[in-house]
Amino acid sequence: MSYPQLQALDLSQHYGPTPALDHLSITIDRGESVAIMGPSGSGKTTLLHALAGIDVAQSGEVIFHGADRPVSIHALSSEQRADVRLRHFGFVFQQGLMLSELTVVENVALPLMLCGVDRASAQQTVSAWLNRLGLAGMEDRRLGELSGGQAQRVAVARAQVCGPDVVFADEPTGALDSVTSGEVLHALLESSAEHGTTLVVVTHDESVAARCGRTVRLRDGQVVSDTAVTGVMAP
Repeated sequence: MSYPQLQALDLSQHYGPTPALDHLSITIDRGESVAIMGPSGSGKTTLLHALAGIDVAQSGEVIFHGADRPVSIHALSSEQRADVRLRHFGFVFQQGLMLSELTVVENVALPLMLCGVDRASAQQTVSAWLNRLGLAGMEDRRLGELSGGQAQRVAVARAQVCGPDVVFADEPTGALDSVTSGEVLHALLESSAEHGTTLVVVTHDESVAARCGRTVRLRDGQVVSDTAVTGVMAP
């Protein structure tokens, strides 16, 4: 039996006369891996930001089903939404968006420490994640000392380290070559599947979508197709 993790209900968002979201509704179940696709301007990133509570759509509602009770993301204050993002969501962006002045271990440990975990325990958890993602020995490096693929695997570790309910990934392989892209996607899918994490990926890449369990295609802020992917490749 499936259980909803996120529900977008009749979302609308306009920038001037242009609809980024046009009465869009979608349900994402717990543990699903969902690729959101569509041409530039179709509303992909706007939808991701609404689902994650980064932005609030002009109308409609987003419901997050956590462990305790359903929460209306749009009814929360900006501070409350920030707390939900910290404790329940993880993020992987195209450029990582990590702090260049911090080391690898400090970047990944930051969400844990913001949640009240002491430094020693946080760094122990981080070391286990870095080892799992093939980054052992890189704990003290700065971001400028990493390849693009290594930096994105650090971003995956940071997204997963707090045990989130949902990981949102916005073009996580968009700046990588095909081989490195496959390695990062493998790390993202494998870590999510291992922990039963819901994964929402915005991508232009059909090969990325083919490895997710479901593909939702948007055009002009509306869902034009929503299909389970047959023959999904293993992580």
